[in-house]
Amino acid sequence: MTEETKTAAAAAWAVFDDSNDEETSHEEQNPIAEIAGRIVTELVRSYASRPKAHGISPPLILPPTACIEAPSDVRTVLEQRLVDAGWQILSNAPVDVVVNLTAFDSASDETHDAIVQSLHDAVYPGGLVIAQLPLGVTIEWKTEQWRSSRVLSSFDANYQLFALSRRAGIVNPLHYRVDPPTSLSLDIERQWVDTVTVCRTHSERIHGALSVESHTRACNILREYGVVILRGLFDPDTVRTWAAAALSDFAAIADALRSRHDMDVFNPGEKPPSRNFVEFATREAFRCDIRHTPALTALRATHPADLTARTEKAINPRHPVILSILEDVAQPDGGPLNGGNYGLWNFSYGGPGSRQPLVHGQVGAIVTTPGCFDQKIHADIPHLFNTVDTPPHLLHVFLPACEEGGFEAGQTAFVVESHRLATCARMMQEDGSGIDETVAKTIRPHLGPGDVVIFDCRVLHLGLANTTAPMGSVDQGVRRPILYVNWHAPWFEDKKNWEPQSVFG
Repeated sequence: MTEETKTAAAAAWAVFDDSNDEETSHEEQNPIAEIAGRIVTELVRSYASRPKAHGISPPLILPPTACIEAPSDVRTVLEQRLVDAGWQILSNAPVDVVVNLTAFDSASDETHDAIVQSLHDAVYPGGLVIAQLPLGVTIEWKTEQWRSSRVLSSFDANYQLFALSRRAGIVNPLHYRVDPPTSLSLDIERQWVDTVTVCRTHSERIHGALSVESHTRACNILREYGVVILRGLFDPDTVRTWAAAALSDFAAIADALRSRHDMDVFNPGEKPPSRNFVEFATREAFRCDIRHTPALTALRATHPADLTARTEKAINPRHPVILSILEDVAQPDGGPLNGGNYGLWNFSYGGPGSRQPLVHGQVGAIVTTPGCFDQKIHADIPHLFNTVDTPPHLLHVFLPACEEGGFEAGQTAFVVESHRLATCARMMQEDGSGIDETVAKTIRPHLGPGDVVIFDCRVLHLGLANTTAPMGSVDQGVRRPILYVNWHAPWFEDKKNWEPQSVFG
C-alpha cells in the first residue's frame, strides 16, 4: 500500500475517532459509521486518492470521483469521509464509482435488469459499483458486463453489501474462431481485454491526461502484450466527422477506379484492383487503405496548432498521452547504460541519453466493405533480428470509428504476446501445435469512437469479417472505417503499399 493510500485509508477510518473511550464505544456500535467506514475503505483500497497527472507541469492532481445515492444520514457521513480522503463528489453520471444503497429497495423482480443496467451505465468502463441488496434478492451479474462481483459484508440482518467492477471493454463474439466460443472461452477473452485496457478515470478524461500510475501501466501493457487500449481519449463526434470524411473519400476513390482505371472494389473477381496509388492501397478484396485523400486532407486544418494540446475537440495526432507512451516504449531509458550509446553524438541526436525523435504519418483510414472475410493472421513488419527482442520501431495508433452494424461489422483482432520472437515461433509452428495458444490469446475488442488502440506492428493481428450484407454489396450493409496514425523510428521507411500515381489523375 502506498503512503498516499495509507493516508487516505487513515482519513477514511477517522470516523472511528479514538480520542475518547466512551465516544469510541459509541462509534463502533453506530451502524451508519460502520457502513460508511467499510465502503470508504473499499474505495481507497481500489483507487489512489490523490494521483498526479503524468507529464503535466505544474503538478496536477486527478482526484477519483463518486456519486452517492443513500439515506441522507449515511450519505452525509460517506461524502465527508471521501472528501477528507481526497475524492470529488459529483451528482451526475458517469463517474468512477457509484455507491447506491437504495436502488433495489422495494424494487420488483421485473425491474432488476433495468436497475442493473442503469448502475452499469453510471460508471466509466472499469468503474466500481457498490450496491445494497435485500436478503433473498438474487441478481444475475452478467459476465459480459461485470469483471467481478462479491459480497463486502452484511451490516443489517435484512441487507448485503455488494461490490461490482465493470468490465473494461466489450468482446466481439462473432468472428474468427476455429470453433464456436464457449462461455468459458469468452470470459477468458474478456479477462484479456480487461488486462490490456487502461480505462481512464473521470479526471483523466477531463484533463486529457493519464495519471503517473496509468501511464506506467499503459507502457508495461504495450511492452508485455504488444497492444494497449485507451478508453475515451478523443472526442467521439470529432472521430465521427473524420470517419464520414473517410467514407466520402472511399466512395470517390471507388468511382475513380471504375471510371478511370477499369477496377471495381465491389467486384474484385471480375475487375480486381491490380495496383496501388498515392491515395489507395489494397492487399485483398473488400479491404482498402486510404490516405492523402481530399476530405481527409482538408480536415488536417482542424488539427490543434498547439501540438501539446490535450483537451481540444480536434484530433491531435501528437496527443501527449500517446506520444509519451510511444517514446517510453520505443525508446526506453537505459539508465546507467545510456552513456554507452556514444554514437548519439552523430546526426544531431544530442548525445548519450537523448532520444531519436519519433516520426508519424498523416491520419488515414482502413475501410472494410460488406462481404469482407476475416483477414489472414499476420504481422505488419519483421523483427530487426532473429536472435533478440528489441523495442518496437513501427507502431500503429487505431481509432475505431464505426458504430453501425454492431458485431457483424467487425473490427480488429490481436494475438497478445505474439510480438515476442519465442512466443510467435511457438504459436506459428507448422505442425499446428501452437493453434490452441494462438486462439486462447486472441482478443476481439469492440470499441467505440474516441477509444484508441496502440499496437506494436510485430504483433499478430487480423481485420475481422464484415458480414453486414452479402459480398460485393454497394448499397446495403455498413462500410467500416478505422482511422489510423503510423509512428516509427526516424530511420524506418515503409514503401511497400503505395505508388506515386494519383488515383484521380
